[in-house]
Amino acid sequence: MRIRCIPVFILLLCALQAAASPYYFKSMDAREGLSQNTVNAIVEDGGGFMWFGTKDGLNRYDGSGFRIFRHDPSDESGLCNNFIRALVEDANGDLWIGTDNGLDVYVQARLSGSGLHLLGDIAHAGD
Repeated sequence: MRIRCIPVFILLLCALQAAASPYYFKSMDAREGLSQNTVNAIVEDGGGFMWFGTKDGLNRYDGSGFRIFRHDPSDESGLCNNFIRALVEDANGDLWIGTDNGLDVYVQARLSGSGLHLLGDIAHAGD
């Protein structure tokens, strides 16, 4: 009987420890500055920024507000499309952005100033 009580006691201690570590969740939408309420992809980069891919652009959240990046036909170095489907940060800290019209990449860690530079539409670079 005593041997059975030890595993139960350990499980209770683990459950109490987990309950003592509360998680904080914050809901954000267009009222807080998100470009669109449908979020298709989320990634946190190495610098702590949260990136949200929506149907209407790429959103970077710095903990206090959003900066929105959208396709601009007059800017060849911008996003190739506003509909963001996937986001991935690679080992170099670059952000790869899958859109409805191709693949873009932001080179962040190696640049000064805003720290952002879009290399452009990688998937269609050879067209």
